[in-house]
Amino acid sequence: MSKVYNVLTESAHRGHAKTYNRITSTYYWPKMSQDIKQYVSTCDICQKVKPRHHTLIGLLQPIPILSQPFKVVSMDFIPELPLSDGFDNILVIVDKLTKYAIFIPTTTTITEVGTAELFFHNIISKFSIPQQVIMDRDVRWRGEFWKEICNKMGMTRSLTTAYHPQADGQTEVLNQSLEISL
Repeated sequence: MSKVYNVLTESAHRGHAKTYNRITSTYYWPKMSQDIKQYVSTCDICQKVKPRHHTLIGLLQPIPILSQPFKVVSMDFIPELPLSDGFDNILVIVDKLTKYAIFIPTTTTITEVGTAELFFHNIISKFSIPQQVIMDRDVRWRGEFWKEICNKMGMTRSLTTAYHPQADGQTEVLNQSLEISL
C-alpha cells in the first residue's frame, strides 16, 4: 500500500478515495477500504502538509430572522454629529425583520441608564420585549447593567465582534445613509 500511496506516479498522497481506486484496480483483500482509510488517516506527511477543508470553528453564522416584527432588533449610535436642538448623537434601533428603523436624538454623554430609558419608551412600550438585541461593543452596551436588564427581561444580548462593523451590516448601512442625508 505504501508503494501506491507514496509514489508520485501512482496516488501520491491524494487521500482515501484515490488510493482505494488505484489499489482496487489490481488488488483485493477483506476490509480493504478500512485498511486504506486507517493508513491514509495516519500518514505523517498528509497530517503535516495537507490543507484542512472542514469548516473552522467560530466562523460567523447568519442571524436567524423570526416571523414577527421587533423580536430581533439591533442598536447603534451615530455620535459626534453637529449640534441640533441640543442633540449631537442619534440612537438607531432597527427591526431585523421589517428593517423598520427608529432614530432617537440624544447626546454623546448619554449613560447606560439613559439608553435603557430610551429603549423602554421607544421599543418595549410600543412594540414588545424583543427576544434578541444585537449591539456593537460600545461601553454603554457591554457593561453589567445591560447584561442584567437583558437577563431580567428574557432578552438575549448579542455583542458583535469588535472592530468588525460588517457583523451588523444592516444597521451600519442605514447609519451611513443617515449620515450622508444629514
